[in-house]
Amino acid sequence: MARELQADAYKVFKKNHRRAQVFIEFFEGNGRSRGRPSASELELLRGAVVFAVSALDAFLHDLILEIIPSFGGETAALRGPRLVTLPGVSG
Repeated sequence: MARELQADAYKVFKKNHRRAQVFIEFFEGNGRSRGRPSASELELLRGAVVFAVSALDAFLHDLILEIIPSFGGETAALRGPRLVTLPGVSG
């Protein structure tokens, strides 16, 4: 049986996604009745969206940083220009 490889970025994403799910579970398990959610319940849902979007943003950022270097090699064009010149640092 083949072992599934997961990028480190995906492992972190799963943990962050779980945090967003906890907000939803809080909302659903709150013993709420039908009808319009209260202000506190809306904040739970808003928090879930914020955590989910943040998890996706962090995942894509980390994934790019993890994968792109393997395709680029060591070319100066991929490293880009230095934005700050530090005294005593060449390059």
